[in-house]
Amino acid sequence: MRKYLRLFLIYSLVSIFLNCGIYPQELSQPIAEIGNYSITAEEFQLRFQFSANFIKKGNELDSVKKNFLYSLIAEKLWALKAREKGLDTLESTRSSIESLKKLFIRDELYKQEVENKIVISEDELRHGKEKFRKKYFVNIISSVDSTEIYTIYHKLKSGEDFDSLLSTRPESINQKKYLTVTLGSFEDETAEDSVFKMQSSSYTRPLKTRLGWIIVKVTGISENEEARVEESVLMNKVYSVIKKRKENNLTDKFVSRIFADKSITADYSIFNSLLKKISERLNTLSVDVKEEKELILSEKDLNEILAELPQKMLNSEFVHFESKPTLRDFIYFLIYTGFKTNSANENVVRNTLNYYVKKFIEHEVLAQEGIKRGLNNSQVLKNDLERWEDNFLAQLLLNEIWKNISITNDELQNYYNRKYTAKIPTEQVNILEILNDNLEVFETVLNELDKGENFRDLASKYTQREYTKKSRGDFGFFPAASSGEIGKIVSKLKIGEVFGPVKLPEGYSLIKLIDRRVLADSSRALFNDQKAALKIQFKYSKFDKLIEDSTASLAAHYGILVNMNELEKVEVIPVNVFVMRFIGFGGKIAGMPAVIPIYNWIDMLTLPNNLP
Repeated sequence: MRKYLRLFLIYSLVSIFLNCGIYPQELSQPIAEIGNYSITAEEFQLRFQFSANFIKKGNELDSVKKNFLYSLIAEKLWALKAREKGLDTLESTRSSIESLKKLFIRDELYKQEVENKIVISEDELRHGKEKFRKKYFVNIISSVDSTEIYTIYHKLKSGEDFDSLLSTRPESINQKKYLTVTLGSFEDETAEDSVFKMQSSSYTRPLKTRLGWIIVKVTGISENEEARVEESVLMNKVYSVIKKRKENNLTDKFVSRIFADKSITADYSIFNSLLKKISERLNTLSVDVKEEKELILSEKDLNEILAELPQKMLNSEFVHFESKPTLRDFIYFLIYTGFKTNSANENVVRNTLNYYVKKFIEHEVLAQEGIKRGLNNSQVLKNDLERWEDNFLAQLLLNEIWKNISITNDELQNYYNRKYTAKIPTEQVNILEILNDNLEVFETVLNELDKGENFRDLASKYTQREYTKKSRGDFGFFPAASSGEIGKIVSKLKIGEVFGPVKLPEGYSLIKLIDRRVLADSSRALFNDQKAALKIQFKYSKFDKLIEDSTASLAAHYGILVNMNELEKVEVIPVNVFVMRFIGFGGKIAGMPAVIPIYNWIDMLTLPNNLP
């Protein structure tokens, strides 16, 4: 059984609620009010269910729910403070929120034009189940040229050997033995049906697919072992394949129709200026990263590129379209979608950037179509956007506070004297950590851990924490009790367990506990040997104290009301999952905004159950 969280990818938050057995109760009641904000039971349930970093071993569920509510209240308090400081009016904030808004508009359009139009009949399910029980072993000859594929087909009909013809062709490289075909292997159902009608050692006529033409030879047929499951599980698998195929078909048809009469181009000069900046950034990556198959520009990288480009260029029209999207709009699009390439070679980067520009144009056109239909006025979209905007503003202000925390040598020495030279037994822990501001990185990391990859190797590739990068994620021993949220998490883990990703001020953190010890005399931890680690530990400690004190002050300033009776009624399932949400027409984000755990501030207040 896995000891770390999985990143689940879903199309709809509703679907996972139904799969988990969470059914709507009376969720419109407020369980907390903060200034002019309210947190309903529905908001709490949604946010809690997809914020797994709050569910730790040894915690009672009621206690976890309270801590999560206090952290949500803290988020709203800091959002109020951010608005009071005018952070919501900053150009960077408005650009980021506008990009997010267009993303949600596309998702609403997708539901209207694709998701809501999917109909799956009983006959389709029955036919799909029959096909799912079989596994075909095949070889394929392919060509983009219909004339060539029919010439090959006539040779086969004249008695030439399929395997001999295949051996002379480039597609044979990936077919040393055979390819496996099951239900859903082909995007085109007609092509799939043609294969599933064949007998062993026979071949199909030329079949037209999205990528060109193919001739398929069946070399063998066997039972699909994945079908050896309960009937309900089997039908869910079949349903998922058929649904995905219908989604793809409906999406292709709709996008083709929307773009049928449009010719949209990007500004060549601006494109080349951005290409230069991105190429420079990719070439500054470490040798270890550049040797990987996939290069990823982080949110930090893209924000730094944004800061380096001239304002005039950023505000210039980048794509010639009715909404006049600027270069700034495009870079914020990249911040949400990510930028990945398999090489720092300029021609490869150019092709990759060109691909992202095409996706941006497609997404922009779809967003404008959604706006024309009034989908930006959807209440679901407004709720989604308000939730993300509050979280964004709160984290913007918290990140600003984090960056401005300074530590003097005297403070660090005093911290060391208090924590490391006491003549009493001191428990210390050691961890490996991967810190990154891109959630998609953790999808890759967790998949690699699944395959048996070493945590240290992955940390050296993916962590953005400079202090631990050279040590392959190794923190060195430190006292957990005084090391902020990381320390709180580690104190609940067993050696070898992995937890996360957890939201921290600098990004997301995946943590593995590798050792624990008790020192009879903690003075053995020498100051100079521990200085770099001490700075991180003390900064977390200082940040926690500052934020908890400030949150209590904000609560007193804005006023809060809570209803513990309503909180107790909210049903949640304590599962450790961090959910990613697919966005219609492409892209994905966290299922819900990640909440930074801030809850000890409540101990500084007298808080009656004072919501009616």
